[in-house]
Amino acid sequence: IFLALSTLAGGLIVTLIYNLEANILRALGDSIVPLIILVISAVLNVGLDFLFIFGFGMGVDGAALATVIAQLISAIVCFVYLIRKCPFLKLGRSDFRLHGEEIKSLLASGLGMALMYSIVDIGSIVLQNGINGLGTDIISAHTAARKIFSFTIMPFSAISATLVTFVSQNLGAGKFDRIKKSIKYGLLIGYGWSTLAVLIVYLFGEQLVLMIAPADNREIIDTAVNYLRINVPFYYALNTLLSLRCTLQGLGKSVVPIGASIVEMIWKIVTVVAVIPVCGYFGVCISEPIIWTASGLLVAVIAIKTLRAFEKA
Repeated sequence: IFLALSTLAGGLIVTLIYNLEANILRALGDSIVPLIILVISAVLNVGLDFLFIFGFGMGVDGAALATVIAQLISAIVCFVYLIRKCPFLKLGRSDFRLHGEEIKSLLASGLGMALMYSIVDIGSIVLQNGINGLGTDIISAHTAARKIFSFTIMPFSAISATLVTFVSQNLGAGKFDRIKKSIKYGLLIGYGWSTLAVLIVYLFGEQLVLMIAPADNREIIDTAVNYLRINVPFYYALNTLLSLRCTLQGLGKSVVPIGASIVEMIWKIVTVVAVIPVCGYFGVCISEPIIWTASGLLVAVIAIKTLRAFEKA
């Protein structure tokens, strides 16, 4: 295990390089090539897993090595593509001179987003700690429900990441009308997916849970389905929160997204300390919908005021 973790940790530099290259391409308006390279990397990763685990008998260490090699190849392919298709990005000695304002701007944007996501994850870890005391069936049900939840919120993550790039691009170009259109269409796409997700969960929620959870334990299935049916209707609020939070990040207003993330973390701590002891697992089910709604409304008000200020400037 230690060797596998060391391999993955050492490979973080490769992951960093690929993400940097891919995001440069996305910033240039090319989202297809990074996706194709990512798909090739994923397929290669699976192939190398079989080779190292079953062919060479390397076990977990082989899986870790396969992941790093696949990421390294994707980084190299992306680098070659950048050199050939985007010659204007070729670096010279003068490009490595440090400029205080540019460094400050990059750190403000990058560290802001990193801190925002870190705070949210810390809150989730705290909440999981509270769930762990509710028994194995609840833990199993929650794990199954969260796997489905993680899959169904992927479109929101994609929309949010797109808005950060698109809003910042058009802010730099001074095209404020395109910023407003991107927010409008991003929200509409998210609301459309929210509606589809609600229909899927209410019509086929049990079938989805049965793909993950044991079919012979009715309590696990019912608990997982109940979690999804309580949470998914609040995807409209979650979409609003994520989209507008990332819009503000793209506008260079990182304080509000970080503040909203801190509020979310504090609420999850309150849930563990005060809500779960009184309401049990139902307190877990309603915890995130409450904070999504409250934070979504707050961020929406601030986003509207910020956009109006930019429009007048």
